[in-house]
Amino acid sequence: MNLKTCYRIIAALMVLMLLPAMAFAAGTADRSVSVGAKNFTEQYITGEMVALLLEAEGFDVTRRFGMSSFALRQAQLSGQ
Repeated sequence: MNLKTCYRIIAALMVLMLLPAMAFAAGTADRSVSVGAKNFTEQYITGEMVALLLEAEGFDVTRRFGMSSFALRQAQLSGQ
C-alpha cells in the first residue's frame, strides 16, 4: 500500500467519524452546511458522497467544489 492510498483511507475515516458528530450538533442548530472539495477527481467524488449523506439526514447542503487548498484551509480555520 502506497502513501497516497493511506492518506485517502485516513481522510475517508475522518469524514465518517465527523458525520455523526455533525448530525448530533445540528439537532439543535441550523441544518445548513457547506461541503468543500479540491479540484481532484477523488475530492469531487468524496465531496459528493458526503453531500448526499448529509442531504439524506435532512441537511441543506451547499456544494463548493474545485476549491484551492488555501481557500479550504482558511474556511476550516474560520469555522465556515
